[in-house]
Amino acid sequence: MRFSRTPASLAHYGRQVSLLDIVLGFAAPLLAAALRDVYYLTRTDPVDIALYVAVATASTVAAAAYFRIGQVATRFLSRYDVLQTLKAAAAASVLTAAVVFSVARLDAAPRSLPALHFLVLGALLLGSRALGQARVRSRDAGPVDGPSENVVIVGANDLAALYIRMMDCVPSPRPRVLALLDDDHTLHGRSVCGRIVAGGLEATQAMVAEYATHGVVVNRIVIAYVDELSRRRAMGALRGFCESQGVVIEYLISRLGLSGRPAGGSSPEGAPQESLARGPGPGGALTSERVTTDHGPVAWSRRSAYWRARRAVDVVGAGLAMLLFAPAFCLIALVVFVDVGAPVVFWQERVGYLGRRINVHKFRTLRNPVGRAGRVLPDRERLSGVGRFLRASRLDELPQLYDILFGEMTIIGPRPLLPVDLPRGETRRHLVPPGLTGWAQVNGGKLVTAEEKSALDEWYVRNASLRVDLRILRLTALAPFRGDRRRRRSLELALQERAALNAEAPKRPALVAVESGERAPRATNGRDSLISSA
Repeated sequence: MRFSRTPASLAHYGRQVSLLDIVLGFAAPLLAAALRDVYYLTRTDPVDIALYVAVATASTVAAAAYFRIGQVATRFLSRYDVLQTLKAAAAASVLTAAVVFSVARLDAAPRSLPALHFLVLGALLLGSRALGQARVRSRDAGPVDGPSENVVIVGANDLAALYIRMMDCVPSPRPRVLALLDDDHTLHGRSVCGRIVAGGLEATQAMVAEYATHGVVVNRIVIAYVDELSRRRAMGALRGFCESQGVVIEYLISRLGLSGRPAGGSSPEGAPQESLARGPGPGGALTSERVTTDHGPVAWSRRSAYWRARRAVDVVGAGLAMLLFAPAFCLIALVVFVDVGAPVVFWQERVGYLGRRINVHKFRTLRNPVGRAGRVLPDRERLSGVGRFLRASRLDELPQLYDILFGEMTIIGPRPLLPVDLPRGETRRHLVPPGLTGWAQVNGGKLVTAEEKSALDEWYVRNASLRVDLRILRLTALAPFRGDRRRRRSLELALQERAALNAEAPKRPALVAVESGERAPRATNGRDSLISSA
């Protein structure tokens, strides 16, 4: 079940069950019984009918609260909301049948009643929402007169449909989508959100000319293809014609701000903007990555077999740990619920493998940021004794076993940082998946500076091995008892290696890619290293 991710202080807001849903939950079993047998309600004991209706109403309320169908804004009803509503109707009918026929044993009730109950309840819940949506849209509908820009979309896909719906929501004057073009012949003559797919790209010139004879001038052609290859093909086919006719041509993902480029950045369409090369996921067979740093391109190589084995160990280890710590999970969740309140687990967005944004989960240790009087509370007032203990013992990190199990993190690796805390130009630490514990955590933790922590993490990226990982696990197990300790030797080694590599960077020749399966060249210090350059 998919829930929306909201900050912990806002998670308790939102209506779970509406009054109309309760009324429909009350009426649905009566209508279902009448449809099954019109005389059933007259010849059955009123106590049995009252019991059945009471159970059905209570089941509807419970199912609506669990699936959160009362939180949906009627005007923004989506396919997901329809599915959740049908799930709630099915759950309510099953729960009603389980209670009525197993506990109360209403032998006189027809056995087809649960199926009718589901159909009637689902129809009532969806019908009420559809009527509400129609009412809101008819109320908000306004005039569409006035000058507008005429647009033709290339590519009949979900993004094009979304763009058309967005244009329909904008008050007049607004861009007017005339038609769509797509090389998929099965779509020709069909309609997307009320706009016809007029043909393939070869029909562009004829369609624009035909619109012109009717006094309609096409001002803009928008390419809605998502993949780069299709976009380039469409641009190549249309560029000459659009330049000759003075028609503006652009990419829809750029127009909507979905191209993934940072705000304020500018580059030709299609030029690579990512500083990290995309490759297989954390468990893939990636052996080399290209990173753009302040010192120029650097080729990083890592042994693929070791990291594939690490991913298998992560899955098995995280699964076993979740089973082993299940009682601790329940106990901590109960204590956090009593001390801090719901929800007991919160998430933070951090930077993970290859620079991707991930959600990292933890047990809550801070109370809501706003007090009862509306005053914003500082962290020292929000942190309770229980929260202080969970942080000191690292038990607040236990929910990250879930992130490890699903591939967002690994057991051992650099800790994921908040986007605002990531040093500018820092990319080396992202060549391995972020970890639950790491070399920086066992060599100082909170006692090291940001620069020292970055140097330690980079050292681990270059020197990760089974021996190093076993040492990290041993020191992590001792950390709750010993506390954080600065290990001078590890810090000095990491800082020295980082300084040496930074000094070498401007002197290195051009990058030579390390192909999959090749062994990385030896570094200048004579040690096998995970960093290589030609």
